[in-house]
Amino acid sequence: MAQQQLDDAETRYEAARAGYESAVQTAKNLAADIDAADANMRLAERELRDALIKAPFDGYVQKRFVSPGVFVRVQTPVMSLVKIDPLKLVGEVPEHMEPWVSVGQTVELRVDAYPDRVVTGRIARISPAVNQQTRAFPLEATVPNPDGLLKPGTFARARIVSSRVNRILEVPMAALQYRYGVNRVFVVDRDHLVSHEVKLGDRLGDRVEIVAGLSPNDVIVVSDVEQLADGLKVAVARGE
Repeated sequence: MAQQQLDDAETRYEAARAGYESAVQTAKNLAADIDAADANMRLAERELRDALIKAPFDGYVQKRFVSPGVFVRVQTPVMSLVKIDPLKLVGEVPEHMEPWVSVGQTVELRVDAYPDRVVTGRIARISPAVNQQTRAFPLEATVPNPDGLLKPGTFARARIVSSRVNRILEVPMAALQYRYGVNRVFVVDRDHLVSHEVKLGDRLGDRVEIVAGLSPNDVIVVSDVEQLADGLKVAVARGE
């Protein structure tokens, strides 16, 4: 072929190759645009999901910290949620009772709102370390509350039945004379009364535990103690 024809063919080839490379580059640019658009779409979907606040558990709104239409920054609390079923009881076990309390043990609760009703829960966790201030072991118990009878944040009296048995000294409440911030009981010593200042423990119905100030074999007066005085002579009736 003539040289001119060869030159024209090479020119057309170079032009076609340049067009091909341009098309390939354009395709790559389009693919990058597609990836960028896909990333933007996923970001927009996430922002749309973030615009809807979902609670992580079933519960109730206790308090709302923002109002509708307010711009909320990242990590800003918007409301406080409470879960009512089950509830978590937080309490402490005295140091000397810790060996007799274990996870899974039953806890009986009473609240002031329902004094005649006993609610049962189970111990879920016991701290392995003692509280240095109270010398007690913190514990948590799970309390079922399907009917919403108990409310979060209320105080409860917890009773844990253990295998430990302590012998205590107790007297009727009527045997106590309270004067000037001091509790006394009157002990019969031969033919007269001797007042003993006592330290009280737990109250058990109409009786109260005596921690100090009285011995198990002491004979005491259990009625009309408000009229009695130290040194008063008495006659003990022996009989039933």
